[in-house]
Amino acid sequence: MDRYLEAAITANNGKAIIINQPFGAGDLLFSEPIARKYHNEGYVVIWPVEDQFFWIHTYIDYVHFRRKSEFSGFDYELCRDDYKFEGILVLPLRFSNPLLRGLEPHDGSDRAHWMNDKYERLGLPVDMWKSLQWTRNEAKEDELYELMELDKLNGYAFINENFGGGITNAGLIGHIEVKQKAFVRMRPIKGFTMLDWAKVICNASEVHTVETSVMYMIEGLPCKADKFHLYPRKPETTLNQVKNIISTNKWILHEG
Repeated sequence: MDRYLEAAITANNGKAIIINQPFGAGDLLFSEPIARKYHNEGYVVIWPVEDQFFWIHTYIDYVHFRRKSEFSGFDYELCRDDYKFEGILVLPLRFSNPLLRGLEPHDGSDRAHWMNDKYERLGLPVDMWKSLQWTRNEAKEDELYELMELDKLNGYAFINENFGGGITNAGLIGHIEVKQKAFVRMRPIKGFTMLDWAKVICNASEVHTVETSVMYMIEGLPCKADKFHLYPRKPETTLNQVKNIISTNKWILHEG
């Protein structure tokens, strides 16, 4: 534990909690309301994340995010309720499903409850995830919007084909029906994070995305579109993992 954290915890009379959920971007966004709950209850919230996601600390500044590579000694594989790291209670969010359902730590057979169990295990309403908040970087959002010259278009569709941190492409183009003639494809652009795409998403009149972190972003944004198209990740053909946490009044599911 670094000296800054030790001082913060001492000043808070030792009231702190560590969240064990170091990946991925979607899980981090989905779980933000849980972290905020503990923060509002007076906890110092410590959250080690994979180094590639450390950028999130500039958008959620009440959490003490730490790079996983620098948070030494912590046991990320311990699937228990009573684990304490340096005297601080650990919230094993990544193991919510097996702990609640009595499964082995890495048993992936119950995917339909992977996400909602993060809330249900804590006795929280599952829809609480839709209260996701972050501090938007409007300057970066405007810069990206202008870079793409989207203000010159009379409407456009937003399409995200990527998942797994932008590594895997689902190949939606050519397999979806887009009403807008113009469209923009989400992709990694140096100098911008995933959350900097918020303005692009908000102003799209049509939104298509595979099941990934972008769908969680959308719940926290005042979007122009009122319907959103959701697709499975290849080679999957269903959306079973998210069906019980989203509203089908808002999302149009494309399965098969």
